[in-house]
Amino acid sequence: KRICRKLNRHCQNDQILVGGAKNAMETFSDFLERIHAFEYPSFHLEHDVFQPPLTLTDKVRPDGSYRRFTGDTILYWLDQQTQKTLSIWQDSLYACAGALLSDKLNNAQMHVTLHDLSLGQPEKLCHYAKKQLSELKQEPISMRMTVVFPLAATSLAIALEPINEKEYQKWITRYEKTEQIVRLPYLSTPHITLAYFRPKMYTKQEISLLQDWLDEYGYVDRALTLEPEYCQYISFYSMNDYKGS
Repeated sequence: KRICRKLNRHCQNDQILVGGAKNAMETFSDFLERIHAFEYPSFHLEHDVFQPPLTLTDKVRPDGSYRRFTGDTILYWLDQQTQKTLSIWQDSLYACAGALLSDKLNNAQMHVTLHDLSLGQPEKLCHYAKKQLSELKQEPISMRMTVVFPLAATSLAIALEPINEKEYQKWITRYEKTEQIVRLPYLSTPHITLAYFRPKMYTKQEISLLQDWLDEYGYVDRALTLEPEYCQYISFYSMNDYKGS
C-alpha cells in the first residue's frame, strides 16, 4: 500500500489522472479526443500567476537542481537523430528562459515512458518486469511528435500520438501488458519531457517568456519511431539519472 501511495503521488506530478481503475482499453478515437483536450502549446493563468503543484518539490529544488527521487519504470530510449533534434530545441528553450526552468535534462537520457512501476524501491520489480517485456511482440511503433505543452503544470513536454489505429494498437497492447505488473490509476499519455518547471510562483511576465517560446516553437510535427530494442526496464534515482538493470 505504501508503494501505491507513493506511485499515485508520482502520477499526479506527470500525468492526467482519471477517476477510478480502468475497466476497458481506451479506443484510438477516445485517446485522441482526450489528449487533444489538453495538449496544446499554451499556459492558462489564474489571477495572472502560474504555480506548479507542491509535489514538484519531491523532484526539483527551488534552484532548479534535482532531488534524489527513486523508482523504476519501463521506457523507450530515443534514437541519436531524435536526441540531436531535442538538443537543438533544448538549447533554444534555455536560451530564452533557462533561469525559469530546472537544470537541463541530460539529452542522452530523454525517453518515452511506456509504464511507470514503483517509487522508493528501485529494481523491486526487475525480474517480473523483464519477464513481461520478453513476452511482448518485437515490432516498432510509428509515432508523431505534435506539440510542446505544459504537462500537469510540472513540465514542458512533447506530445506524442500513434500515426494511425494500427500503431495505436501496438502501443496500447504493450501498455496493457505492463499493466499486469502494476495497475495505474490513469490512462496512457505518451510524451517526452523537455524540461521541468521550478517549484515556485511564476509571474505573468515570467510565463510570457515561456509562452513566447511556445508561440514560435510549440508546433513540432515530427516523426518518431519507437524501436523494440530500445524498450527497457530502468531504475531511476532522480529525474535526470536513469540506469539500466
